[in-house]
Amino acid sequence: MTEIGSTLREARIRRKIDIGAVEAATKIRAKYLRALEAEEFDSLPGPAYVKSFIRTYSTFLGLDPNLLVDRYRSQHEKEEEQWLRPITSSPKGRERSRPRRPLSPAVLVAIVLAGVVAVFLVLGLADSSEDVSSDRRISSTDTQTTQKKSNVAADTPTTTKKSTTTGDGSKKGVVRLTVVAKQNVWVCLESSKGKQLIVSETLTAGQSRGPYKEKAYKVTFGNSSVELKLNGKTISVDNAASPIGYIISSKGLKPLEKNEMPSCT
Repeated sequence: MTEIGSTLREARIRRKIDIGAVEAATKIRAKYLRALEAEEFDSLPGPAYVKSFIRTYSTFLGLDPNLLVDRYRSQHEKEEEQWLRPITSSPKGRERSRPRRPLSPAVLVAIVLAGVVAVFLVLGLADSSEDVSSDRRISSTDTQTTQKKSNVAADTPTTTKKSTTTGDGSKKGVVRLTVVAKQNVWVCLESSKGKQLIVSETLTAGQSRGPYKEKAYKVTFGNSSVELKLNGKTISVDNAASPIGYIISSKGLKPLEKNEMPSCT
């Protein structure tokens, strides 16, 4: 069985690269890189970031990132899912149905009389509703005739609606977003309504995604090697931390806590 940590460590040693060089190239802290090689996944921020770091690290080393991520899922995520299964209680036995008593003659007579009264009420309501509907049709016809005469006599000026578009051609409140990778970077992008736009994808240098048109976004980056184009303006992500998360809206970028960052899992 292929071990994730030993595969990464052996590939790095074969290429004669030290941890410091990998940290500088991938923007992943050295202590996280050592934890990956030692398979100490519990010391990392969470499963989503473990998969992000494995994908970025293996891509940098020239390995197949999908193979190692699938290996992590098969070895670690299945066990967690078993512990998360809900415990259902056994269905209760059905209660025994009680035998019904036959209705007395007095009750039967009362039911028949109630039915007759209901029929007369329905017939009376139907007649009254027909009279009301006919009166409404006559009143509606008179109103339409009056409106036609007033429209011919009156000379009403026409008005134009104000445009709700901004200077860049987008609707008011809608943010046009394009994500451009400067180096290898893992991206998870969602709209404010939870729609996944970039689903756990590692972009290489020069690759871009978008433009997207949403009112707001939530995004997680594996490192800071990325820049954003918001409504035509270029914004560079300048953050030494890894991973990085933001809320993006017409007001700009707002940092997210680690437990608030989307993971696209």
